[in-house]
Amino acid sequence: MDIMCLKHKKQILLLFLLLFLLMDFNNIVNAAVNLRIVGLSDTQALGQIDANININDTFYLDVWINAADTYYNTVRLKINYDSTYLEILDNDASNQIDTFLINTAGINLQNLSTDIIGDSVNILINSVDTASNTINYAAIVNDFRDSVGVNYAVDIPLARILLKAKNVASVTNTFLSFTVSDETSTFITYPDTPFYNVLGNIDSGWIVIQPSSNPQLNVVINDVLNSETYSAGADTITALSFTISADTNLLNDTLQTFTLANNGTLEQSAIDKLRLWLDYDSNNIYSDSDVLVSELLWTGANWRAININFAYNLSGANFVITIDLSDTATAGETFQALIPSLGIKTAKTDSAPMSDTYSKNIIKIAASMIADIICPDTAVTSYLMSLTNIIGTDTSYLIYLNNVDTLYIEASNQLKLDTWSVIIDPIDTGGYVRISSPSSAFINGTDTGNITRANYGQNSLFQIDVMDSMFRNLSANQYADSPQISFNFSGKNITTNFELLKLYYLNLADSKWYDATHSDSGIARNYNYSISSNTISLRVEHLSHWWFGALIDTVTVIKNVDVASDTVSSSSQNITVLSFYALGDTQAGDTLISLSIGNKEVMDTAHISDVKLWLDTNANFIYDTADVFIGSLNWNSGAEVWRNSALNYFMDTGANFVVTIDVDTLAQTGEKFQAYIPTQGVATADEYSAPDTEIINAGVITIENTNVVIVSISVELIDTGLNYSGAATDYPPGSKLRYTIEFSNLNTLPIYNVKIYQYIPQYTQYDDSSIEIDTDISDGINYISKTDANDGDEADYNITALNCIYVHLSEMPANKTGRLRFSVFIE
Repeated sequence: MDIMCLKHKKQILLLFLLLFLLMDFNNIVNAAVNLRIVGLSDTQALGQIDANININDTFYLDVWINAADTYYNTVRLKINYDSTYLEILDNDASNQIDTFLINTAGINLQNLSTDIIGDSVNILINSVDTASNTINYAAIVNDFRDSVGVNYAVDIPLARILLKAKNVASVTNTFLSFTVSDETSTFITYPDTPFYNVLGNIDSGWIVIQPSSNPQLNVVINDVLNSETYSAGADTITALSFTISADTNLLNDTLQTFTLANNGTLEQSAIDKLRLWLDYDSNNIYSDSDVLVSELLWTGANWRAININFAYNLSGANFVITIDLSDTATAGETFQALIPSLGIKTAKTDSAPMSDTYSKNIIKIAASMIADIICPDTAVTSYLMSLTNIIGTDTSYLIYLNNVDTLYIEASNQLKLDTWSVIIDPIDTGGYVRISSPSSAFINGTDTGNITRANYGQNSLFQIDVMDSMFRNLSANQYADSPQISFNFSGKNITTNFELLKLYYLNLADSKWYDATHSDSGIARNYNYSISSNTISLRVEHLSHWWFGALIDTVTVIKNVDVASDTVSSSSQNITVLSFYALGDTQAGDTLISLSIGNKEVMDTAHISDVKLWLDTNANFIYDTADVFIGSLNWNSGAEVWRNSALNYFMDTGANFVVTIDVDTLAQTGEKFQAYIPTQGVATADEYSAPDTEIINAGVITIENTNVVIVSISVELIDTGLNYSGAATDYPPGSKLRYTIEFSNLNTLPIYNVKIYQYIPQYTQYDDSSIEIDTDISDGINYISKTDANDGDEADYNITALNCIYVHLSEMPANKTGRLRFSVFIE
């Protein structure tokens, strides 16, 4: 048929919808067909797959009017499908297309555009021939029943059919073909916009859709549950947590079958109920918000639920299994949840897991417990209990709460010292409290490294376990208020600040003790330590494994006023280079045990003959003769500091100190010394080392080597003795000569550590006790006699060296002259 002739008579636009199979080539008419498949990147070649659809997936095929034709009034389409692989579903609901006088069993197309499709008699035709698997579709499109047609500027959806993939086929199968029976312009989309143009200007086509095999279901056991012991009669015990998911493009699936077995020894008769729950809050344990999926029933070999039909998100859903124990459950028997091979089946996946899978946690039936103490059975708001034989012993008490709402417990040792106090306020009555003091063997197996003063808590450990009526440990949300624990340490020898005392909890995961304020400890929110001179208290969210101890404070080290920069000569002594204040334990005093001093400038360490620490007695921040010597510091080449780690100076609550240096005579001009205390350079017996950052003196000591002494020696005859001829060179034996040595410091700086060595001339004999010294000629004071012995004065004879007079002056002032004289006899 000629297209232009038909359009001249009447513009017809055919819109087609179709999906899956073989194509009929017998009715090809040269018509304008524009096929579009939505959301797919399609080959549109016979024998190649346009889309993979999972078995049991449903999808829509839509018939549209193509706006490429200006006028249209009729759409006709014939769809051939293979019922082996496709099933037509009822999708019209109340929006059924008019099918007057037409057999419509099992088809029911959905009308998508009621405003443009006429609804008079015989204007709409659709039928299903189940024998030949054919769908016929026709629609008269005339908004005002106008035979001329109507112009639309956009594509218009007309009808929709719902299909389902029901089998697996070869990739060569064509599952849906369509034939345009009259000249028209239509297109088919899957399943909705956006769409792609894939065919044009032909009147027939095909869509190849391959149903895929079922995806594999993934089953993952969430091994986060701990093995627990429960008494007979306990219920809603979480026995298993697992997640199921599948690699599929489907958003959801339906759980159909679930099977569970016991890998333990517990008899089936000891189990009242096994239930499967959707873990709604994904916390891996049963909670009130979880959704019951199904109860599992005993089959004689395992527990199973079939025909569950529970919808869930296929991208991943958490489930939990709970168990209710009967009152006849035997102590010592166990339950370990096991999902047998292929024990889970969903509507859209294959069965899983591929092999038996079980959780690592084991539920064990506890032996019957008999309480040592039973609280009042009448309605009691609070109850106080004192136990004096707990702390430091291996005694253990099991307390039955009965009807008590709030329990106050004071647990102490036999001397009623070191008392722990506990306030417990469970939500329900009828629970149990076990009180004990952990054994030494238990403690020795834990890491107490974080407790600096662990000795404070020795023999004072406290353990409390609070359980419900089924002997299950209570969690934080099962208390009306957070429990409060207190420790009275009046019997302890506390030598540190009270604010440094801490409570420590045992982390069972790594067997290590941590400060209660640690994020994992379970401390109650918005609560801090309450500490007095006798008691430390804290609200917590769990009660087990607590230890009392303390942190060690840091030594207080403060730089006093900076020592000013200065220039000193070589051989200078007791030059102040640093002044600082140190404070240790403020309660009982402290002992300074170590000090390190470094030099920020450049100076040969050999040119520092001594570094000394002094108690600054008068707190004037500079060395003077009133200061008390504490000790010298020795050079430590590894740390590059001067250090003394054995000072042992008790400083009560705190003290001022000064540091001095002695400069060697070999020190060179330009060498400098700037004192500093390195980090952790000050240590005391009771505190942690300080400072955290270096303490540096601002002033710098600069060396000026100007030790030039002018010396002159003169000799005079003071006693001629016998047989003297009068000649100057004729000094007869027995004559006495007096030697005078003058020494002058002509520099502008003092000279320190001046040493004079004078050997007795040959052929003479020293005149005992003849040494005299005048250190300053200008001061008007004449010679002062000195002893020959090494007795503390400035001079000695025959002590430093044989036949040698030795004079040692600690300081020689600038621009001063001194003199030394002694006598000898001529031999």
